[in-house]
Amino acid sequence: MEKVKTSTTITSKFQITIPKKIREILDVKEGDKLIFTVNDNGDVVIKKAVLVAFDELSELISKETKKRGYTKKELEKATKEAKKTAWKAFYDR
Repeated sequence: MEKVKTSTTITSKFQITIPKKIREILDVKEGDKLIFTVNDNGDVVIKKAVLVAFDELSELISKETKKRGYTKKELEKATKEAKKTAWKAFYDR
């Protein structure tokens, strides 16, 4: 991904406008939720909340499957079956 450096100004209400180039890269729209994370170096990372939720869910699933002793093959098979079931539930009405 390309690195972009830009600036913005904090208003008297401590609000900022996200520059257009950053909005385009993050694909954010009005009403989207964002998560701000500050790392040990003081760097701020901004992610769409839906992506953070997906990352956390993926991590939880990974830990749980390892704990239960599933193999990669078993997990792939279960995922494929779940996708088929979800597809039917949503589109074959």
